[in-house]
Parts: sequence; structure tokens; C-alpha cells
Amino acid sequence: SVEVSPPSWSQDGTRLVFVSDKENRSDLYIYDFKRNKSERIKQELRVNSFPSFLPGDTEVGFVASVNGYADIYKIDLDDGKPTPLTQTINDEAYPHWSADGKFLVYSREYQKQFDLVLKDLSSGEETRLTNTAYDEIWPVFLCEEKRIIYVSEQSSIFKLHLLDVESGYRKGLCEVIGGVFL
Repeated sequence: SVEVSPPSWSQDGTRLVFVSDKENRSDLYIYDFKRNKSERIKQELRVNSFPSFLPGDTEVGFVASVNGYADIYKIDLDDGKPTPLTQTINDEAYPHWSADGKFLVYSREYQKQFDLVLKDLSSGEETRLTNTAYDEIWPVFLCEEKRIIYVSEQSSIFKLHLLDVESGYRKGLCEVIGGVFL
């Protein structure tokens, strides 16, 4: 079965990357609106999810399960070679790249719940941004890249939260009855 993942637009708005199991296996595809055509991204990894274009639109990031663990990869669209960005015994999900492509924020599973992690892609250094007893998922950089919006189930309902990366300050952004689902 394929995990439901939203599609993602290229920065120039002409292409959409998505996951499909149209050939009875989960694969990454790009739909090109100029050519009115979709093509499979040829690579060997399966059970792909959370695809997105990296800044510059020449690479696509995604999550793939290898040896039972979900890790984050990127693939160069010219040569089709996937590069692992995480390789841990914990599952990772919900990757989001900074606008300059220097940082990656994502959720990592620790003891059956997800916390936020920030990775400096040039040094490889990872910083655990949250360490709570509830899930924090779907992180997204704000424009200035010093703050992150994410979804947390802190009060048993998924709600939007804000995290200042430099100070660690966190706060809820809105009170909703039914929860926030991205």
C-alpha cells in the first residue's frame, strides 16, 4: 500500500512531483504542465512518500523505506541517483527544505512519537528541536528561515505551532476544535 502524500510544485510552477502506484509499486512521478505529460523518476528505491522539489528545481527530495526504516533522500533529476540525507534506525517523515537549500527540517520518530529535527546540509550536523511526549509533524520554514510552523498534538488535537529556531521559543498559533490537517 502507498502512504498518502501530497504532491509538491516546482518553484517555477510548471511541474508537480507526486507518488503513484500505477505500475503496482510506489514510485515518484513528475507531471509537466507545459508538455501535458507525466514521467516516472527512474530510481531503485520503493515505498516513496513526501516528495518535494528542492530549491532550484533540479533535485527532488522524498522519504523511502529501506530495510524497514523510513529515511530522507534526494535525487538529481539529471542522473537519477538517490543520495541518502538520513540513515538512522528511527523513521523520518515530513521533510521541508529551506529556501536557500542549506537546511532541512523534518520529523523523526523517537519512542513511538515524532519530534522535529533540523539538519545543516553542508556540515551534516543535526539538532533535535523538540523533545516532547506528543507528535510534532509537518514542519515548514517561514521565509526568514529562523522560524518554523508545524503541527503538534500537544493538547490531543492537532494544532498549528510556531518555533523560533534560535531561541527555542514555542507557542500555539490558533485554537481549533477539529484539528489542523495539512
